[in-house]
Amino acid sequence: MSTQMISGLASSLDWRSMIDQLIELDRRPLNLITQKKTDAANRKKAWQDINSKLASVKSAIETLRKASTFTVYQSSLSSSSSTAADDLLSVSLGSSSGSGTFEIEIQQLAQAEKLSSNNFSSKTQALGLSGEFLLGGRRINVEATDSLNALADKINLANMGTTPSGVSASVQTTAAGSYRLVLTAAATGAAGISIQDASASDIVQSLGFTSSGASIKNATSSGAESDAFTSSTTSVQTLLGLSSAPSGTTVQIGAHTDIEIDLSQSLTQIKDSINTQAGTAIASIEEESVDGATQYRLKLVGTTYVDDGNVLEALGVLAGAHASVAQVVKGEAMTKTSGAGGGVVTAATTFAQINTGSDANNVVNLDTIAISGKDHDGNTVSGSFTITDKATTTVGDLLTEIENVFDAQGFAVTATVDGSGKITVTDDTTGMSQLTVSLVTNNEGGGTLDFGAFAADTEGRARQIQAGGDARIEIDGTLIERSSNSIDDVLSGVTLNLKKAEVGAIVTATLTRDADTIAASVDSFVSAYNAAVTAINKQSEYDQETKTTGGPLFGDSTLSSVRNQLLTLVIGAVSGAPSSLNTLRSVGLELSDSGGLTFDKTTFNSLVETDFDNLLSFFTVRGSSANSQLSYASSTRDTLAGSYAVNITSAAAQATVTGATDLSGGLAGNMTLTLTDALTGQAAVVSTLTAGMTADDVAAAINSELNQSYTQTLTEATGHSTVSGQGGGAITSATTWEQINTGGDANDLTNGDVISFSGTNRFGASVGGYFTISNKATDTVGGLLEAIETAYDDEVNATVDDQGRIVLTDKQLGTSNITLSLSYDGEGSLSFDTVNTTTTGRYAMDITAGTDGAGHLTLTHNEYGSNYGFTIAQSVNHLGIVDQAYAGEDVEGTIDGVAAAGSGRILSVSSAEADTNGLSISYAGTATGAIGSLDLSLGFSEMVERMLYSYTDSYSGYISARITGIDSSMESFDSRIELMEMRLDAKRERMVTQFVRMEKLMSTLQSQSSWLSAQTGSL
Repeated sequence: MSTQMISGLASSLDWRSMIDQLIELDRRPLNLITQKKTDAANRKKAWQDINSKLASVKSAIETLRKASTFTVYQSSLSSSSSTAADDLLSVSLGSSSGSGTFEIEIQQLAQAEKLSSNNFSSKTQALGLSGEFLLGGRRINVEATDSLNALADKINLANMGTTPSGVSASVQTTAAGSYRLVLTAAATGAAGISIQDASASDIVQSLGFTSSGASIKNATSSGAESDAFTSSTTSVQTLLGLSSAPSGTTVQIGAHTDIEIDLSQSLTQIKDSINTQAGTAIASIEEESVDGATQYRLKLVGTTYVDDGNVLEALGVLAGAHASVAQVVKGEAMTKTSGAGGGVVTAATTFAQINTGSDANNVVNLDTIAISGKDHDGNTVSGSFTITDKATTTVGDLLTEIENVFDAQGFAVTATVDGSGKITVTDDTTGMSQLTVSLVTNNEGGGTLDFGAFAADTEGRARQIQAGGDARIEIDGTLIERSSNSIDDVLSGVTLNLKKAEVGAIVTATLTRDADTIAASVDSFVSAYNAAVTAINKQSEYDQETKTTGGPLFGDSTLSSVRNQLLTLVIGAVSGAPSSLNTLRSVGLELSDSGGLTFDKTTFNSLVETDFDNLLSFFTVRGSSANSQLSYASSTRDTLAGSYAVNITSAAAQATVTGATDLSGGLAGNMTLTLTDALTGQAAVVSTLTAGMTADDVAAAINSELNQSYTQTLTEATGHSTVSGQGGGAITSATTWEQINTGGDANDLTNGDVISFSGTNRFGASVGGYFTISNKATDTVGGLLEAIETAYDDEVNATVDDQGRIVLTDKQLGTSNITLSLSYDGEGSLSFDTVNTTTTGRYAMDITAGTDGAGHLTLTHNEYGSNYGFTIAQSVNHLGIVDQAYAGEDVEGTIDGVAAAGSGRILSVSSAEADTNGLSISYAGTATGAIGSLDLSLGFSEMVERMLYSYTDSYSGYISARITGIDSSMESFDSRIELMEMRLDAKRERMVTQFVRMEKLMSTLQSQSSWLSAQTGSL
């Protein structure tokens, strides 16, 4: 630092202090601006706090605007037995539950079905079984290499995705070296597990889930019907996801034998084929609506059915039984002496004929055989058999005695000799059994007769471990059965959750409005309102003694406006509400001295019970009209309360057309009709209109197609075949890659070749993957199909049709964007053609065909308005309808004399100057002119919400505007402060520079003075 920078070093003046004092005098205006900025920041913080509290009031009042806030109910349960009601039943209530008292008896809970397979000696070794079966509608492909564990994995995989089978599998160890597969239904109910053989190999029976001999699965009064399918025009093979469709199979339906059914055909084609073969109409298609979707069943006439290739079982007409398995115990094989003819013993063999060793017999008369063992329940049994005369006493006599010994214990058995000469004892009681048998030959005569050790040849078990069962309850004496323990379709808005069955125990359920819950919503509003009022009051306080204000918003006009408007609302009357219930005091809310609210819950709860409708009118927006065709639809914050006259100049109409041709004498010829929905673009092609059909027939055929929902289906343009050495026919999913004809009736694929595929799923998202031919001698086309399904998250079925073409089918109905392309990456000649859309996915269409009663066809869109319509195109015009677009009409008219825009049946006002701005009404009538008026009351909640919105809205609210204004002022203050700080800094710098120059000059002068003094002194 220069010595001249030191204040007063030369001048002895403390000029730095002088500068600081001068600058501080100049800083006074800056300090005033800084204080203004601080005051502005305090006002902003205060407004933010007020805004937050008002927003809490707005949130609370928005809850009270909703009718659903008031339509809440509560239940109380009591039991007639010692079992607590809550242990038997719980109740969940919705907004439409209503009040009432019900007596409920739970007689039976619903339970899920469980099935067991045969017992197997290993869970990891290959079962050596192959075939396809349907489980909960999902295809399960069993390969010879599958183990019990692998099969369980396949079943559990089928229980995933968007269309799960609803069945899970687990491998259980029943004993050392004994394993079984157990299937468990995810849902309860008597319907249980749907398991059906879908190939000729009887794989379900081989696994032991069903016994031989199928029975009718879906019985009708005249015969049977199939399972429900989503389409009647799509191949059944595709709908079931089968890798191949059994064809050339002949079944019996009633008295009609040799009926061929091909599952590669659709339900409609199968129906027509059956009727043609039978020579009479024994098959029909039945439609049903399930959750708004149309489903189809093949209905058959006849009570006798004989299956072939399991086609009837795959259709769901038949199903295997779950008969329990009886325990079978067998001894060792016994033979006869050569002198007695040799061969194995039978029941007729005498004891003198039995080979007891070395082709000889040494049985002695009066030899005895001890019979012992355990019966079905494990009780010990014992007895004895004496060979009275070995020349006449037979093995059959011994069998009879075995039966007598076990019969004496109460559990019967059947004793026989099987074809290999083994004594066989079968438990007459099926299911899990502890049956054991021991025959000890005492050989008192010194002989060597020996039946050997007896062991279980077939273990007794129940195929059905637990039967599926429906819940059964009585409500006020009416018997109700449902598949679930959660019942929500008996009492409106009420869900009964069944916990325990107890016959004779009556649970009394009393449903009432939940006044406490409703009051809690009001209480939340009161708390938020009081917090806001307290904050506003604090800002407006003034202490006379200290002369201080309560907050930075003291005297603010906007804050005063907020306080005054709130006060006006809480002390005013609600327009449109009944005079007896149109003020806060009348509903139990009182204004306190501080301007807040107090809540009389007792008064409010009483109104909930005695005057609920008027209470609802007080709080919520309500619209009413003497005209039942006129109703309130909606309103906005701009709509004012009032009674508004409605004048209709044109009522809403549906798109409709009536044919000019009288079809009473029948349709003039075959034709195809195409209907395209104007809004969705979906098209229905009706190609079943044939000559001679009446108007009713035509309408039924059109409706059948309109009600169809389709899944998107893609099919390869050309198919693949096998080499002639493998039959030369179309490939199937079981075809190995070395069997495929890749050109010139030869195969040039090699191990390691890759097939790539790509496409989009139903939502248009990209999908891709690849399949490697690891071993062309064993890898099958089915492996590629499974890889494709996996890449699409199992949302599609990949199959091969009867022409050897790869087919991809969306598992879900309706509009779909699935696409697929395949390419071969290898040195061979394999190629894939383009995969084109062969069935466009769509939902049922909102158009209905009918007749006018005079033989003319009518077509009508189900919805009203200009947005809804259809286009007609005909191959030949036999209906008398012009091919063109037909559209509906929107309602037209005025509300309170103001022109309103129509959309369907909704009439809406959009006029900023009108009291009805934002009001929408619905008119379902056909009359025009002055059709009545709508009385609109806004309710207390709506008025408060509107007022608070005008202040708290983040874009247009007054408080937001004030905060924005404060922010602008603070930015201006910041700019001014920065400028003034710069000026003061510059002034300080100038003054310091000037004093430093002074110090330098004085230092120089002092030096010169000292030099002169020294020179003078030296003279």
